[in-house]
Amino acid sequence: MAKILIIDDNKIVKDALKKILAARGHEIEVVTDGLNGLLMFKNYKPDLVILDRNIPTLTGSQVLQKIRQIDLKTPVIILTGYDEEEDKKKYLSMGATSFLSKAEGLSPVEEEVKRILSEEK
Repeated sequence: MAKILIIDDNKIVKDALKKILAARGHEIEVVTDGLNGLLMFKNYKPDLVILDRNIPTLTGSQVLQKIRQIDLKTPVIILTGYDEEEDKKKYLSMGATSFLSKAEGLSPVEEEVKRILSEEK
């Protein structure tokens, strides 16, 4: 299965995502801030990143920008509680694969991970 990096400082969200995705057979790494997320991205070389927009040390947009400087292909799902349409357009134009709202729960995230990884094959 896939190597997935979760960069999110919300304990409930990251723990739930880790449990759900690990149960599907994925290898999961979790970090809680942007700087460590970027370091983990470089070292772990994940197949997919789930990135919160509002995290400590580097913002989600800064992390996404730096990921895209390193790698143009790794899918990045933005998962956020701040889900304005303007933000969605901004992140998608910066190279995010998807932009999902935490308000919709984690089922859409699981479905999006499944969709993206099946397209990658």
